[in-house]
Amino acid sequence: MRENGVIIDYNLGLVSLNEDLVRVPLQTEFKQRNIVTNVEAVCLPADAEALINVRCPRYFEGKTVLLEPVPSLQFTVCAAARSLGRCIDGKTVCRVFNPNPFSVVLRKGMRLASIQTTDIIASCSPYKEAKSCKQTPRRILNKQSDAQLETFAEDYGFTINKDLTNEQRRDLLQLLYDYKGSFARSLAEMKVYQGYEHDIELVSNRRIFKRNYRLTPEDATIAEK
Repeated sequence: MRENGVIIDYNLGLVSLNEDLVRVPLQTEFKQRNIVTNVEAVCLPADAEALINVRCPRYFEGKTVLLEPVPSLQFTVCAAARSLGRCIDGKTVCRVFNPNPFSVVLRKGMRLASIQTTDIIASCSPYKEAKSCKQTPRRILNKQSDAQLETFAEDYGFTINKDLTNEQRRDLLQLLYDYKGSFARSLAEMKVYQGYEHDIELVSNRRIFKRNYRLTPEDATIAEK
């Protein structure tokens, strides 16, 4: 340890090496136990957040607890938010965000956040709702008349919620029309995306033979096409 210049700072909870070139947090057995884990597997869509059930250590039962993100776990798969909760029947809820552009599966038993009692909180302030700011209206790319938008919706087979007002319906159809290139009415309109190539790395070049899943007659017809 002397040769590598190791310094153990118990006040900061850090171990530094080679004149502070590398810093590693101290992990005590108590801190490792104070972790909440996912109760069941959850699929979290891209750029989405959710409140999920997490399991708490038994000595937090019936207490108001503080959940905080763990730096070593944050943004590895998802991100946990700092929040207050109540531990009931060994469970509480944790707010989790998926920052990835793809869906992720939070497996059962996955470590998500640290848990502590609220007696460590020195002070807190009530939340104040921010004043609503004036929104900039969306720029319409190619304005269409109501008749043209209705013809467009019928041509593309869109099903629009009947509870919308006339103004909301027109705004929605105009938005769909501005980005109609994102929709395909048939396989002939499906185009190849030129911006990305996906490489699949194989473990070996050994050919794999596996029987196909049995399909219903309707699915078999679609698969044949």
